[in-house]
Parts: sequence; C-alpha cells; structure tokens
Amino acid sequence: MRFKSLKYRGKDIEDQPTIERSLINTGNAWLLDCEIEEAELEIFKNRLKWKFGRFYNGVWVEGDWMDGDWFHGLWLNGHWFEGHWRNGTWTDGIWENGQYDGGPVVRGIFKNTRRQA
Repeated sequence: MRFKSLKYRGKDIEDQPTIERSLINTGNAWLLDCEIEEAELEIFKNRLKWKFGRFYNGVWVEGDWMDGDWFHGLWLNGHWFEGHWRNGTWTDGIWENGQYDGGPVVRGIFKNTRRQA
C-alpha cells in the first residue's frame, strides 16, 4: 500500500483515491510520481508532512520529513526532522536530526547528523 493514512482538515483518511485527490488539490501532486510505501502523511495549510513510511525513489519537492526511511531520490527542499537517509542527492533544505549514510549534498543547513561509519 502506497499510502497508509493522511490527516487533512481534521480527518484521518485511509481511502487511496481520496488521499490522491487531496494531494492534487493542495499542490502536492508531485508525490504521486514517487515510489513510496506505507506513507503516513499530514497536510496542514497546504504543507505536506511526511510522518512515517518508506521513500524508495523520486523527487521530493517541498515539505517536512518527520520520520521514516529514505532509500534514494532527489531532495529539492524541505525540513528533515528525523529518520534514516540511506542514499540520494540533497539539493537544499534544513536537516535537524537523523542518520545520514551517503549521497551528494549541494547545500543546506545541517544541525545534527549521525553518519554511518
């Protein structure tokens, strides 16, 4: 299952087509092109929050990454709070905390990073 749940406008949504329509209607349709699994999402003031799940590949455009596993892809911008970054290209954004295993970094603000030895 790509989407486990979406919290939007005070409701918890589990219906896949309704989640997809909500992403489109809030300007977050870019996530539909990504390879993901078990994503737990929230949209607040049209800003996407990735609460948990697995991101296998794609282009992350903008939003808050609260926790989860990132396997590969292109991160354009956003705010990373916690999680496990396995590989991919970090273009810009703010990194608060989490484990970073590898991949090129173009620019950004990095506060607390645990690097794999």
